[in-house]
Amino acid sequence: MLKKYFNLMLIICFCHGWPKLLFCEEVDKVDGICDNSSRICLTFDDCYTNWLTIASRYEDCTFTFFVSGEALPYRVAIVQKLIKNNHSIQNHSISHTNLNKITKPKREAFLESDILRQDQLLQRLGASKPTVFAFPYGCTNRDWNNRLLSHYQKLRGVGTLLNLPYYYSKKEFDETKIIKSVKLYNYRFFSDRYFCFYVDRMIAKLKREPSVVVLTSHQIGKAKYGIKLERLDYLVKKAKENGIMLTSL
Repeated sequence: MLKKYFNLMLIICFCHGWPKLLFCEEVDKVDGICDNSSRICLTFDDCYTNWLTIASRYEDCTFTFFVSGEALPYRVAIVQKLIKNNHSIQNHSISHTNLNKITKPKREAFLESDILRQDQLLQRLGASKPTVFAFPYGCTNRDWNNRLLSHYQKLRGVGTLLNLPYYYSKKEFDETKIIKSVKLYNYRFFSDRYFCFYVDRMIAKLKREPSVVVLTSHQIGKAKYGIKLERLDYLVKKAKENGIMLTSL
């Protein structure tokens, strides 16, 4: 029943156009990107299982990997390999705690001991100082936004409304500090046919109106959570065929 409901809602959105919500990211500092070009920023976090597979599968693309510190002792070699291949390594906290569950009196101490300490751990592995923070579980509030924006250029959460992609003009793109990314792996509910239709519509929109889409696909390739690697192949292929750049944040 749930799957039928999602499929119905997806068809309605396809027929009536895409909604626009505040969602974007500053990527104009990436070398070789034209100010008016469309781009897709694909991000990963939490699950390390397929990171090296993904990075080696698309050697001419750069992605963003949000690293949580609790896994670092066991995944140092993976993170260092990604750094060597010029992928962007950003902060996802050490403990992967829902920030909304931390009471205000404890937030400053948590910021220092968990989030900012993760910056130090990543830099010890050879990464540049993180400029983007991804909220664990996508959960945030105004107080956390204000605290974190004094340390990071951008903050990444997740989108809403069935997680359909949102497109923004260059001006809006540059001015927005809070990213609402699209959880691409949620499309496991749909058939391959619907997924390809979804990607085709997204690519067509990006060709018509130069803009940016930030996708969250951190569980990709994991049977229980992720979309199939073949689906990522289709996304990358279509983007390249239509001159849409795949870049890190």
